[in-house]
Parts: sequence; C-alpha cells; structure tokens
Amino acid sequence: MTFYLYIAPVHNKITICKFEDVTSDFSLTINQLNNKYNTQFKSPKNDDNARKLVTEKVEVMEIDHSGGELSELKVAKPSKQRSKSKQALINKLHDDKHNLKLYRECESLYNKIVSKIEI
Repeated sequence: MTFYLYIAPVHNKITICKFEDVTSDFSLTINQLNNKYNTQFKSPKNDDNARKLVTEKVEVMEIDHSGGELSELKVAKPSKQRSKSKQALINKLHDDKHNLKLYRECESLYNKIVSKIEI
C-alpha cells in the first residue's frame, strides 16, 4: 500500500505499466514512453525470439543479483509457480476481514493508478 500511496500524487507525470503488459508486449511500454515524452526509442519486435532473449537476460540478472540462484518467485517474469503463489496469497488475504479490507483498498488504488484515473 505504501508504494501506491507514494506514487499516487505523481501517477500522471510518470509512465506506469502493468506487469502483464510489460512481460507480454515489450513494444507497448516503449511506445507509451515515446508517446508521453516525445522520444524515439526503438521498439523491439514482439515475437517468440525477442521474448526468449529478454527472458534469458532477466534470468541472468536475477542470478547475478541473488548470488547465483534463480528463484521463480523472485525473478521478474511470469511463471506458473508465481501465479500459484499469488493466488494462494490472495486466498489467504480473503480469509481475514482486516487483510481483505486492506487488499481491496490496495487493489482499488492500483486500478486507479494504472487506469490513469484522477486520484
């Protein structure tokens, strides 16, 4: 929640992209930056080969950062293990009324930010 509270006041001044968008369509993020800031960064091809190259680079960066270990729960890429873990956490949050309330507040603020709604 703290992260979203800090970026909420400036969300219209920065480019915010959903994790799912960034990891599935690299050109989308580059195009948003180019449009918002009138830049001309080259947008990569969005094909299987490009995704494979980026995934490999992200994995190498995680291995370097973590000291030699690749954790599917920490590496910045989608995975079945990550999705299962996320869903288990959401289910756990739903079991506690206080946590559920906070989760819904976070989700609402996140949705407003990524939808560019005035906060």
